[in-house]
Amino acid sequence: VTGVNITAYQVERAKKYNEREGLAGQCTVLESDFLKVPLPDGSFDAAYAFEATCHAPDKQSVFGEAARLLKPGGIFAVYEWCITPVYDHALSEHRRIRHGIEKGNALPSLATFDEVKKGLTDSGFDILDTRDRAAECDAEVPWYSALDEISVRNLPRTPAGRVVTSAMTRVLETLRVAPKGSTEVSNFLNECADSLVGGGKLGIFTPMYFALARKK
Repeated sequence: VTGVNITAYQVERAKKYNEREGLAGQCTVLESDFLKVPLPDGSFDAAYAFEATCHAPDKQSVFGEAARLLKPGGIFAVYEWCITPVYDHALSEHRRIRHGIEKGNALPSLATFDEVKKGLTDSGFDILDTRDRAAECDAEVPWYSALDEISVRNLPRTPAGRVVTSAMTRVLETLRVAPKGSTEVSNFLNECADSLVGGGKLGIFTPMYFALARKK
């Protein structure tokens, strides 16, 4: 099993986890751009991407690289961040939430379901299954609940917790305990979290658009 990650810090952490679990001989992690993986064509029987390819500049570039790395008949599974058919660009609230998600998560542009499917077919895949898995979640525990519901465990991630965190960060920055700019970063991330919750509640955004495809 080979994982690909462009961040050296995350690669090193993954290697440590593999060693801790006794998987170092079975799992490797490659520090690489997922658009230009330094491995030969047809290296794998299967591949998957989990909430990562949303960062690609376009779908065909990253799905095309996945297709290159797969053997003919190889399976590719992907979870995408997408705007849903409920999204209405004419509504300013929808545009605001979309922009907040894109800005806060360094995304070029959230794709539609159709754009994901087109990216797969244009890259040489036959689509086996597509669906929004967020719609299959327990209605009492939606995917965004960790960012919205108050509990002892996830208090820092809730709206109230984010207000407290921002205030504490501002105090620490004033006292020069926290680096300059910490409050700005905290507020930036809080706005992003609010946008994710808003997108989930309105049903205009999903982080769980699932696609399963086979290389021709």
